[in-house]
Amino acid sequence: MKQVKLTVSGKEYTFQRYPVFEAFEMREQWLAENNGEYSNKYAYPIILENVLIEPKMSIEDFDSIEQLDEVCQTGMFVLLASKEEIEKIQKKETDKGK
Repeated sequence: MKQVKLTVSGKEYTFQRYPVFEAFEMREQWLAENNGEYSNKYAYPIILENVLIEPKMSIEDFDSIEQLDEVCQTGMFVLLASKEEIEKIQKKETDKGK
């Protein structure tokens, strides 16, 4: 497993990458909790608990739904995207900082 640092709305977050099967199991868990339908209500707590490593946050810690969406969508990207896709995003962040 690898940790990935990405900036969301100007703040750095550390996310945990998982092997494909573990990522698949997490996705299945949030789908199973809602009869096979995707819902942020079920996916976001799993992302915050398992994928967002630093800073550790819960839904109540966010100031807005928009901020919650941005962080959790980034976490979901880290969980489900390929290594190459994540490296492209990290490169863009590095290039932006130059």
